[in-house]
Amino acid sequence: MIEFDKKYEAPALARGLGLLKIMMNGKEFSLEELAEKTNAPKSSLLRLLDTLQQLNYVSKCEITKKYSSSKSILEKRILPRSEIINNLPTIMASICYKLSRSVEWYVLNEVGMTLMERCIPHDQEVQVRAKIGFIRKWATELEAVSCLGYAFRNSKIEGAGKLYTVNEKKDLIKLPNVDFLKHIENARSNEYVYDKHYNSNGIRRAAIPILNNQDLLGILAVAEHKSFNHPIKGKDLISLLQNEISNQ
Repeated sequence: MIEFDKKYEAPALARGLGLLKIMMNGKEFSLEELAEKTNAPKSSLLRLLDTLQQLNYVSKCEITKKYSSSKSILEKRILPRSEIINNLPTIMASICYKLSRSVEWYVLNEVGMTLMERCIPHDQEVQVRAKIGFIRKWATELEAVSCLGYAFRNSKIEGAGKLYTVNEKKDLIKLPNVDFLKHIENARSNEYVYDKHYNSNGIRRAAIPILNNQDLLGILAVAEHKSFNHPIKGKDLISLLQNEISNQ
């Protein structure tokens, strides 16, 4: 561990590396927790964390106000199939409790992405109508879940010219082939997708793939209804999903 009270030739660099080393396990830390671990003033830590955020080495969840190492510098986690399946109910329940949003688990098949499990907040009216067994078929609407399905399916991508997407007016518009391929490439490189607009049912989703050596085990998604008074930003939903998986 880098000692924050020790004199270094480049003290700011040493402190920044010390913070990264603390967060390399993928867990989230509050400012108070980092101050306790480093014995450094909060004002100094804030400056370091702001700089690390600007460099995309650290991310801050706007929901929990906690900091964690960005995915780009973490060693990619490969989850055994048995581990993710065994922990899935706990993972989904935790996310559902923290966000008060519906959480869904989709798996890939030849027809499309099938909803296999879901967790619904107990204190709210059911607003997400998709039920277990619902299939987001290929060559229909391209949204977060199907976009990741296209990105990580092993078979040839087909039906691009038939796809539709939703604009800010909730109108279904035909998606040009070049735009479709761009969406898929972004989903593959980012390993996440979040819908920018609500669909015709008033729902938008944020989703991440769960991979095992680049084989798609399934897709974990949060579904948010337009009726929420305080919608959560898509990037913040993605951050929480990624952190829940990293902490397993």
